[in-house]
Amino acid sequence: MIALTPAARQRIYAVLTALVPIGVVYGVVSDTEASLWLAVVAALLGGGGTALAAANTRGGRHRKGE
Repeated sequence: MIALTPAARQRIYAVLTALVPIGVVYGVVSDTEASLWLAVVAALLGGGGTALAAANTRGGRHRKGE
């Protein structure tokens, strides 16, 4: 799994929120599909925090100092 920093997630959000409306304008995706794709991406990037926490707490594979 790739651990994304908050800054990296912010950049990804910024790029996607700029590209998705362009895709709607050019007919690549519909406006309904665009909102759904943005929701999926937000859920995936937001879920990274949970996975990162699980990996760095007791029982995770990346424990330090124990």
